[in-house]
Amino acid sequence: MNLKQKLSKKMKKTGGFTLIEMLIVVAIIAILVVVSIPMVSSSLDKAKKATDDANFRAAKAAAMIQFMTSEKTTETTYSYNSDGTAVEGTQTAGDPGYDYGQSEANKKGYVQVVITKDGIVDKDKTKWVKA
Repeated sequence: MNLKQKLSKKMKKTGGFTLIEMLIVVAIIAILVVVSIPMVSSSLDKAKKATDDANFRAAKAAAMIQFMTSEKTTETTYSYNSDGTAVEGTQTAGDPGYDYGQSEANKKGYVQVVITKDGIVDKDKTKWVKA
């Protein structure tokens, strides 16, 4: 058997990965996953907060539209539940859904918008209400 045949035979035997190489690859992937989880988690929290801000602005706009179309002349409170429908009156006047908020700060809550008799959103009374 010549040298070329011996090398060829040896190369055919060592064609796969060794156990050490596989363990190193698995360890690198595990490290990348551990590092990326906090970044993904914080991005999700920011997205939920942005959703809550958009829901809050939409609730204020919907309350203003409802107030103007009803031609009311007294201070009115609107509560917006999870499916976006308005329940006129305070939190006891209807059954608002308690899953309108997405972020941890507003989870299980709904938006309560107070419109003054002049048709202005009362910023002090307009808020997220926890269930």
